[in-house]
Amino acid sequence: MSTHSSAPVRAETPHATNSNTNKPICDAAKRRAQSLINDKSIDAGGRTWLRYALEINDPALPELVRRADG
Repeated sequence: MSTHSSAPVRAETPHATNSNTNKPICDAAKRRAQSLINDKSIDAGGRTWLRYALEINDPALPELVRRADG
């Protein structure tokens, strides 16, 4: 194979970041989510959603915690 190419090399640019999706999840929300996961008065489906959101570091975790508290 040839390494010679007539195409110009493009400079790489970083991806645009969205400040809403790149916010770290605060420790208090993680602790509250963990306590809600262990709370048997919350239905199993809600606990599963919280567990999954905590596992993937979903930025919507604080909102899920607020809804589960309500």
